[in-house]
Amino acid sequence: MDLKNRIMADLKTAMKQKDSAVVGTLRLILSSLKNREIDSKAALSSNDEIVILSSMAKQLKESIAIYETASRDDLVAKEVGQLTIIQGYLPEELSQSEIEDIIDTAIEHLQVNGMAAMGAVMKQIMPKVNGRADGKLVSTLVRTKLTS
Repeated sequence: MDLKNRIMADLKTAMKQKDSAVVGTLRLILSSLKNREIDSKAALSSNDEIVILSSMAKQLKESIAIYETASRDDLVAKEVGQLTIIQGYLPEELSQSEIEDIIDTAIEHLQVNGMAAMGAVMKQIMPKVNGRADGKLVSTLVRTKLTS
């Protein structure tokens, strides 16, 4: 079952259980997917769906950090709930050592070193870690590997 159909099935279940928090979050996800489909004028691939969910999760993490600094525990709890639901549809995140292994393999394959090769290495890596690792972390690790 593809991701969109799984979310729709879970939405029906949540509606039957009258779980308004889950219903709201799943509707938000489906809305984001539908909007991207309309913008691109084509059906989304499973990779596109994961990218959208990853983006939503990243936004929620940023919101949680902001709300925590503002001592808005009510909003933190709401955002954490949404984040938990969204992360349930994302593939398991890669560990830092797994990301480093992928980076090392890409650098070996491209036979490059130095910061001039950053773009080529990132282009090689991102499709492999998309949705399973934070882009900022990947960028930092690549930069570290290429400068050492």
